[in-house]
Amino acid sequence: MLRKKKAVVEVQFNWVFVLIVGGIILAFFATIVMKQKTTSEEKISITTLSRLDEILVGAGVSANTVEVIQMPEITLSYDCPGGGLYIGGAKKALSERVLFSPKKMTGRKLVTWTLDWNVPFKVANFLYLGGEDTKYVFVSNSPSPEFKKLFNDFPANFSKSDRILNVTPEGIVSIAPEGFKQYRFIFDDTINVPGSSGILAGADFLKKLSVTAVQVDLANSKLTFYGSDGSQFKNVNTANFFDTPEIYAAIFSDDFDNFICTMKNAVKKLNVVSKIYAAKEQVIIDSGSLSSSCAGLRGTGDMNTIAGSSTDYDNYNTKTDVIRNSANALKRNLETGRRFSCPPIY
Repeated sequence: MLRKKKAVVEVQFNWVFVLIVGGIILAFFATIVMKQKTTSEEKISITTLSRLDEILVGAGVSANTVEVIQMPEITLSYDCPGGGLYIGGAKKALSERVLFSPKKMTGRKLVTWTLDWNVPFKVANFLYLGGEDTKYVFVSNSPSPEFKKLFNDFPANFSKSDRILNVTPEGIVSIAPEGFKQYRFIFDDTINVPGSSGILAGADFLKKLSVTAVQVDLANSKLTFYGSDGSQFKNVNTANFFDTPEIYAAIFSDDFDNFICTMKNAVKKLNVVSKIYAAKEQVIIDSGSLSSSCAGLRGTGDMNTIAGSSTDYDNYNTKTDVIRNSANALKRNLETGRRFSCPPIY
């Protein structure tokens, strides 16, 4: 009897032992498989980011161009303060690139658009990047010709609204679900954005999505960024702008910190280029070869004013009007100088 009980216990122990060892072996191989899967995904992410970076470099060279990029299904993040583009844990540093995009993009298609940033001389190409998951909705109750041009020039490849929408007396913008994960509203100064909570209330599906906005005050050259809490828009911050490329930069930048960070990169380039042209202007003046007609068009101090107003972004942001006046003066002097065959500064 005791022998039988002992045999039963031994059999049970053997089975328990087999189960434990088998579980350990399975866990071991599962860990290896998961590590291989993670490693494979990381390699794919790194390869995808490298390929994307090459495409972005090429797209940023030619101004006024739109390019559609087919990609594998990805979730791409842009973090300018963090220094680059991310897919999962993989990162591609951008080294102070002037790139404006949503903070996160998902899907199989990316679109790039490039515009010159002239102040009035060429400083840089502004490169805009967008995904297929974002809808851009332009809103005005009485659009000015400038706002209409802003809408018309915005490439349709970025899934914009088919027309400029208006806010009804009930405070509602009439939009329907279209499968987008993010909505970016672009308001002009005819819309009272803080008072437009009905825009979200009138479209319940928006409450489950990422909804942000920017208000473009063309008369005062001011941009106001808004987030939302699912029921109404919340003021995030404001910035001033010099020209249209910065408006589009704000439209693509649903994250204010990303916008400011990238604008800092652009302003650094402006400061360097303006100092170079200021030095060139001084060399021309010191040569003593200018005619009396040309002498009055050089040494006006406008180039130095732009250089002095772009020492950093905070300085630039408070002096966009000053820069605009100097840029317009430089442009007029250049056009007048052509009639007298004056040596150009830029």
